[in-house]
Amino acid sequence: MLSENCFPTFFNSVLCNQQETGCIFDNFSDRAHGVCRSETLSLRVLRNRGDPVCEDWVVEQIEVCWH
Repeated sequence: MLSENCFPTFFNSVLCNQQETGCIFDNFSDRAHGVCRSETLSLRVLRNRGDPVCEDWVVEQIEVCWH
């Protein structure tokens, strides 16, 4: 979850190793897909340097560690 002055404020992701079978279980296909692992990702977000009344959005690169 990022602060309120960023967009988007929330990221959701799961990365899986396709050679493994224990991460995501799909009830529709009755199959598991991969093993979860941590990874650091570089993401571009918008950050409001202004305020809610006078917005000043800039593009910023951040590092996010997914667990």
